[in-house]
Formats: sequence, structure tokens, C-alpha cells
Amino acid sequence: MIAQVAGRSGRGDEPGDVIVQTYSPENYAVASGARLDYDAFYSTEIEFRRELGYPPFGTLLGVILRGGTPQECESLGNEVVSLVEGSLLKGFVEVLGPAPCSVSRVKRVTRWRILLKSPSAERILEAGRLIAYRFDHASVSLDPEPEELA
Repeated sequence: MIAQVAGRSGRGDEPGDVIVQTYSPENYAVASGARLDYDAFYSTEIEFRRELGYPPFGTLLGVILRGGTPQECESLGNEVVSLVEGSLLKGFVEVLGPAPCSVSRVKRVTRWRILLKSPSAERILEAGRLIAYRFDHASVSLDPEPEELA
């Protein structure tokens, strides 16, 4: 995103400046973006993804929880976690969360998130079916291959 913003700065023939405010200027993503060095970013990012089993080396399923209060979402999240970990998927699907979404409240609705991760797309699909069957879609929704993890 830094490289994209930098590429769009300025007007026509006029050069532009991009200022990035960060607490982590040494972070590989920030440093590579500032240098417009896609190859350096990619080589570091792909290794992190390989080590941690994130796409393209694994499959993700986001589970969005909705409730009136954080306590309701946390309780609902714990039920989802118990369902997945109590099923035959235990050991095949890693459960991360529940935790508040980065935008945790929208139109008086509290939102929390769980992230399911597996090297097997079939196991993630199985987990999604299990959750969809058990929970009301108004309070739990599925986000296959989420673009945002926050």
C-alpha cells in the first residue's frame, strides 16, 4: 500500500512526497515500501507465510460474531471454539481467537472475530459447514479467505 500511494503522489509532471507515520520504520513492509522494493517485501513476506501456514501455504476462514455486548460476542465465540475443538477437526484446524474486530462496534452491534487456519482447504470447508449448521447466520457469519485479519 505504501508503494501504491507513493506511485500516485504528485500531479502530472509535478513530483510528490509521501509521509508515512509509524512506530516501526524498520519493519520490512514499511522499509521495502518506502524503497519501492517489491522483491524484498515479497521474499520476506512469503517466508513468513510459509512458516506460519498462511496463504498460499494454508487456508483461512474468518468467523464474524455479532451481539449486543462484548460479553455476548465472547460467549458466542467460546461456543464456536468449543464446537470446532470438540469435533473431529481438532488437530487439523487451528483456532485463533475470539477477539474484538478492529472495528468492534457498527450500528449498535458488537463484532468479534475468530480466525480458523488449516493446511487443508477441505478441513476449513468442513469447519465452515459445521459452524453454519450450528449457529444462526444473524449472529455468526463466515468470511472465506478473509482479506483483512484485524
